[in-house]
Amino acid sequence: RRSAVARWAARLGPPVLGAAFAALLALGVATPCMTLRVDMDLLYEHRPSLKAWSGILDALDLPKLLHSEVSVWRCVVALCHWAAQGDLNCVLALVMYALFAVLVPVMDVAALLTAAASR
Repeated sequence: RRSAVARWAARLGPPVLGAAFAALLALGVATPCMTLRVDMDLLYEHRPSLKAWSGILDALDLPKLLHSEVSVWRCVVALCHWAAQGDLNCVLALVMYALFAVLVPVMDVAALLTAAASR
């Protein structure tokens, strides 16, 4: 026979953990997690031939032009758009990213919550 605390934890634990998972998943999907930054000094160091073009490249302000921060949600939306245009690589990336990285963990937690509720 279980104690009252164990019964209380078994009853309230799964919904609380499920809600925490949903909140943290939403936060994680919406927060930018991929960034592109260009360090021009490092570029010139690794490609000395580009130093001759530094006046033009610096005038273009490539670091500002190429800077990007992307969230999982924006990435999935962009992959959907490119997949709809017929890009087969993006279809594969969409399946791997949206299905395996986002949807499978959601289905796993849903299955765990269902199992906990049926007990």
